[in-house]
Amino acid sequence: MPEQGFYKQQAIDFFKEWEVSYQALCDSFRKYFTDDCVWINMGFPATHGPEAAVKDGLDPVNAVGMDTIRVENLKVHEVGNIVWSERVDHVLRPDGSLGFSVPVVGVMEFTEDGLIKDWKEYFDHNHIVGFMGEAESTWLPEDENVEA
Repeated sequence: MPEQGFYKQQAIDFFKEWEVSYQALCDSFRKYFTDDCVWINMGFPATHGPEAAVKDGLDPVNAVGMDTIRVENLKVHEVGNIVWSERVDHVLRPDGSLGFSVPVVGVMEFTEDGLIKDWKEYFDHNHIVGFMGEAESTWLPEDENVEA
């Protein structure tokens, strides 16, 4: 088992890469996710693996203006291989202007070598839907298709 603080630092490093560029944001999911990582954003379909996370989780928001995300970590705690984070995600457009900010609470489970194998996030998804606009939000699933 890695020393105390290893997984917490992995989470912080993962979030930090989101600020660089959209490509770096996508690459961070490929770098930190296991091949079968389950990522659940409550209110949206679960993704399985890094490519699905990029295609189904990041690309739709990028298509309507998200470029990078500046993460403001409020609290990040580690117990064993589980990391809890309370943060505010500031979603930025390509020109650097703020698209929206959303408070998020997340729980990540890591493998021993520091990859994310399970990640659940809790937030008000209306921030994202509002950003995408009514016409662009048609990719959202019907309630019965959403994994809880």
